[in-house]
Amino acid sequence: MRLFLAIFPGQEVLNEIRDILRKTTKIKRNFRWMPFEQMHITLKFFGANVSEESLSLIQQQLPNILSNIPKDIEIEIADIQFGFEGQSHPNIIFLSIYETNELNEAASHIHNAVKGLGLEDVIAKKERKKILHHITLARSKR
Repeated sequence: MRLFLAIFPGQEVLNEIRDILRKTTKIKRNFRWMPFEQMHITLKFFGANVSEESLSLIQQQLPNILSNIPKDIEIEIADIQFGFEGQSHPNIIFLSIYETNELNEAASHIHNAVKGLGLEDVIAKKERKKILHHITLARSKR
């Protein structure tokens, strides 16, 4: 199963996103838009083929892992972007999130704690050297 740990924005943020998307009516037909209830900021992508056993162990350890993370991390939207830096064929519209030490440290702590569990079917390396926190709004239709 595909598994990740994420922060889901509150209703106030979702309302702001909805207002932004209302201004994109001319391009809407060219994209598959994310449902509001699925919009999130990924802190850790565990993998695309995580077993039930690994899921169970992660669920057991999650309270311990999260106990060392501040509960009031401030998250601020930077801007709306089309494609990630370096993509030759961009296919995603997203809201970038301002980088903060707290957010980076939380993601790093979760990564290291899960890596310490030694699960073979969970991604043990960081996908990028620099994490780009974002909220995916839409993906282009092929």
